[in-house]
Amino acid sequence: MISVGTGSTDKCGSKAEVKMMNANKTTFIDTNSLPRLKTEQGELTEILNPELAGAENVLCSIRWLKAGEQFAPQVTDKHQLI
Repeated sequence: MISVGTGSTDKCGSKAEVKMMNANKTTFIDTNSLPRLKTEQGELTEILNPELAGAENVLCSIRWLKAGEQFAPQVTDKHQLI
């Protein structure tokens, strides 16, 4: 649950807006069934995107590297977990 408002709005007789969020929804994705894209930096599969899970403003992928392969992340202004 998210409550939006401040003490000053409450003093004026305004009630805080309450939004209920469904935090119990879990989506299971069988990542083994997703297609792998072969690249020069290993195999890549998107595991979180708008099509798979309705994700907004996020893209998550998993990468498999074989012996001798390397991954060089791009310089970007976005968060990366490597």
